[in-house]
Order: sequence, then structure tokens, then C-alpha cells
Amino acid sequence: MMDPKIMNKVVIDEVSGCWQWQGAKTTCGYPVIARGGNTNIRGHRYVYEWVYGKIPEGHVIRHKCDNPLCVNPEHLVSGTPADNVKDMDERERRFKKIDAVVVKAVLDLWETGQYKKIEISKLLNMDPRRVGDIVEGKRDHNGRILRR
Repeated sequence: MMDPKIMNKVVIDEVSGCWQWQGAKTTCGYPVIARGGNTNIRGHRYVYEWVYGKIPEGHVIRHKCDNPLCVNPEHLVSGTPADNVKDMDERERRFKKIDAVVVKAVLDLWETGQYKKIEISKLLNMDPRRVGDIVEGKRDHNGRILRR
């Protein structure tokens, strides 16, 4: 049986099977859960450990569904950081060129005040961190990185 504190904060998408997290999120759009004291853990890691046990040393938890808000244990798999990079490359989420048209689209949506960064990233099929870079002024009008 799944931890009730998880199930109370998810909405199950009947089509994809994803358990969409409705609770607190990191700035990158991942679910975050208070572990007690002053420690937090990402939701997908918490669920993986609850269902499958300790995460192997040096491993990350990957989403088979490519949905960072999903905490469905059937969609989670342990792997190496290299496996994670391979996933990103296969899904074209790494080193994707951001051009002036994309930057303008992000800023136009952001300036309406109607969308959160994570929503814009989904609408434009972008990594939420790149959307954050744009709205926070870390990328110029051509998508080039201004500062780290």
C-alpha cells in the first residue's frame, strides 16, 4: 500500500497512468516531500524507496513517462547518470537549441501573467530550467546564455 501522504497529493491521469503531483515542487518542477526535520526529498525518489527499497549507490531515478510531476512507481526506474543522459538525448531534451522565436514565445506567455514556468515548458515542450533561464534574464533574445 502506498504512503497516504503521497496519495492525498496526486491526481491520476486515466490516459497516461501518471500520478500527477499536486503538492510542493522544486524550482525545476519536481515534486518535493518533507522528510522530517529540515530535510526534503524529491517525490519520485521517495516513492521509489517506499515501493522498491534503497536506491542503489550512484543511481538516479528516471521517469519512463518523461513526466517530472509523475510519482507512479510503475513509471519509475533506477539507473546511472549516463542512463539518464541517454534518456534525455533520445527524447531531445538536452542541448536543444533555443532560438529567438522560442524566447519570444516564452516571454510573451510569461508576460500575460497567466502561466507558471512549468506550464510554459509543457506548452512549448521545453525543459523547465530553460524557461526559467529565459524569464529570469539568464538567456538573451537569441537564447544564448548570458551568465551562469
